[in-house]
Amino acid sequence: MRAAGGVSPVTLTRELIMKCRILCAAILPLLASSNATAHAGQLNIKALDACELKERSQACDYRGTHNDLYIGTCQYMSDALSCVRNQPIQRTETPVKKDTQFNLEENRTLEKQ
Repeated sequence: MRAAGGVSPVTLTRELIMKCRILCAAILPLLASSNATAHAGQLNIKALDACELKERSQACDYRGTHNDLYIGTCQYMSDALSCVRNQPIQRTETPVKKDTQFNLEENRTLEKQ
């Protein structure tokens, strides 16, 4: 038996199943992700500690992993008061040692002198 367009019902069923699989493959990851929010991530413990005894919008600061200073205000993030940076990061004065080609060549030049 053929459908109105001359295509068999089996062919139509296969096409419908294929389209359904493609649609499900596109939608399933969206449904599987829970709490998908913009900029979601783990809160910084140091930023949380900086606002432990403060109220919302009070000034705060904390030292980051490289001892850089982060300055901002206390804001609610994921139902917790956290220090949110609103000033440029103040970098430490300690030079970071890098093994770049430039530094290696500079060291060789100094050794020859």
